[in-house]
Amino acid sequence: MDEDGQNKAIDAVESLDVGGGTNIWKGLSLALKNLQDGAAAGVTGRLGHVVLLTDGQTRDREHVMKSLKDYQACHEHLPGTVSTFGFGYSIDSDLLCQIASFCEGTYSFIPDAGFVGTVFINTLSNLLATFAREVVVAVEVEAEDGSIIGTLGGSRASAIDNGARANIGTLQLGQSRSVVFCLQLRSALVAPDLHASVTYMVGGSAVKTTPPAEKGDPKDAAVEIEHFRCKYIDALEGCMHLAKGRSEASFEQAQQRLQSLAQAIEASPVREEPRALALIEDIKGQSSEAFSKFEWYQKWGRHYIPSVQFAHRVQQCNNFKDPSVQHYGGELFHNIRDEADDIFDKLPAPAPKERVSAYSGSTSRGGYGGGGHSPPRAAAVSMSAYNDRYGVCIDAASMARLVGTGGLRAVGDLRKGDRVAAPGGAVAEVVCVV
Repeated sequence: MDEDGQNKAIDAVESLDVGGGTNIWKGLSLALKNLQDGAAAGVTGRLGHVVLLTDGQTRDREHVMKSLKDYQACHEHLPGTVSTFGFGYSIDSDLLCQIASFCEGTYSFIPDAGFVGTVFINTLSNLLATFAREVVVAVEVEAEDGSIIGTLGGSRASAIDNGARANIGTLQLGQSRSVVFCLQLRSALVAPDLHASVTYMVGGSAVKTTPPAEKGDPKDAAVEIEHFRCKYIDALEGCMHLAKGRSEASFEQAQQRLQSLAQAIEASPVREEPRALALIEDIKGQSSEAFSKFEWYQKWGRHYIPSVQFAHRVQQCNNFKDPSVQHYGGELFHNIRDEADDIFDKLPAPAPKERVSAYSGSTSRGGYGGGGHSPPRAAAVSMSAYNDRYGVCIDAASMARLVGTGGLRAVGDLRKGDRVAAPGGAVAEVVCVV
C-alpha cells in the first residue's frame, strides 16, 4: 500500500461512526466480495485475508455459518482466510471461533484497549509470514500393522483408506507445525509402516509432497511436549463443556482436570523444558482462574479460554501476555513483529470522539477480568497505550464505592486497608498497592 492508499484507509477509518446493532454476515460478505472481485480483476496475491473485529453480538446468529458455507459452495474456495477478534465482554466467542475455524484463520479475545495493539501486531506478523493455505496432512498405515483412530489437539480430521487426514489451515515460513495422530497397533513389538503426504495451496496452485516417514523416539522431549500441548487443548475443551453445567461441582471438576494435567507435566522428564514450564504456568494460572468462579467464567473466561486454545491449536503466538504461546513463531515472524511493534507505537493516536457510554473493566489477578464502569477517558497520548503489556483492565480515574462511608474514591487513590463494594453485594479489601 502506497502513501495515497494509506491516506484513503485512514480517512475511511476516521469516517466510521457508531451505529445501532451488529450485523456480522453483512460485513463479512462484503469483505469476501471485495477479495473475490480483486481476484476476478487479476489482482493476485500470496494470501487474501479478512480481519473481523466486533464488540457485539450479531442479530442473525443462526444464519451466519449457513450463509458462509453456502458462499463457499458457490465459489468452490473462499477467496481468503478470516480471523476474528472479540473486543470486550458482550461478544459471541462461540460464533467467532466457528467462523475463524471454518475460514482457516484465528480467534483472539481483546479484553481491553491495552490489548488491541499486541493482538493485531501478532496476527498481521503471522499473516506476513504465511506462505500456504488449505494445508492437509494425510497419514496411511498398512492394514496389517494397525489403524489410525483419530487425532489429539482439536485437529480437524477425517478418515481415508487405511488412514486419516487433518486440515491444519495455513503454514508460516520458518515455523514447524505438529499433528498428533492416534494409532491402534496390532502389536506393540512391531513398528508400523507409515506413509505421509502434505498438500497445500500456494497462490492459486496446489502442491503435494510425500516426505519419507521416519521412526522417531517416543520419549523425545519435543514429542512429549507436543503430547502435552494437545492434552491442554483437549482439556480446555472438556472444561468448557463442564462449565455449561453452571454448578459449583462442574467448575471444581474443571479445575481438577487442569490441575491433573499440570501435575502430569510436572512429573514428566520434560518438566524443566521452557515450553513445559510455560504450559504449567498458564494451566495453573490464568486457565485455572477462569474456572475458579462461575461469575469470572461468565464474564471473561468463556472468551479467554477459546482464544488461548485457538492459539495452541494453530500453533501461533497471538499476544504478549500468555507465557505458553510465546514459544511459537520462526525468525521471520519475530523480525516482522518487532518492526510492527515499533511502527504501531509511532502511529498518530486516533482523534477522540464523543461516546454515549464507556467501556471499562475491573481486573482479575491475571488481567483478563472485567466488571464496573468508568467515565469516558481522554484520548491516549500515544498508540503505545493500546499496546501496553504492563497495563491493566481498569482506568485509574474509575470510581470505587467505599464500604462504610458510602463515598466514592478514584481507583488510583485507593490505599491498603480500604474496603470497597464489589459486584453482587460482595466487599473487597485492598491488601496491597503496587
